[in-house]
Amino acid sequence: MSVGSRWSAKRAMLATLAVLLLGLAGWGIWRGALSYSGYCFREGRYLTEHEIINAAVLKAMSYQKAFRDEQRAKGSVSYQTDLRDWASRFVRDNPGCCRIGPESGFPKPEFAQRLFGAIQTIVVVEGPGFDPWHDKWQLRVGNCGDVWSD
Repeated sequence: MSVGSRWSAKRAMLATLAVLLLGLAGWGIWRGALSYSGYCFREGRYLTEHEIINAAVLKAMSYQKAFRDEQRAKGSVSYQTDLRDWASRFVRDNPGCCRIGPESGFPKPEFAQRLFGAIQTIVVVEGPGFDPWHDKWQLRVGNCGDVWSD
């Protein structure tokens, strides 16, 4: 094997490696951009505003003493079904209860949180029937509807 053919083989291998690395970097940037924009990879789609708000309402309702008391009184065994029904009634009876976007003074999601899909937006849930010390909730919602509160 001549020196020239060794150099051309090395160049071909380096070119292949460069193309693979550029392809991998492009794929990572594409995935990051989708995640930052709110794409849920687990479900293969974006959640609707309705789904995002429902996820936040479900979490807020799960903290409510009135709901837990009602469950105890009924001796209910279908907690999740009852919670969804209770949350649906709450949204139906309080049409202006929920909105996407934080109140002033509440921190917006950080760049890395949005990039990795941990927190996509903030949902504000407020209305009657909440515990007196929590008449308003600001909940962080991830790309796939995972919810965190303070």
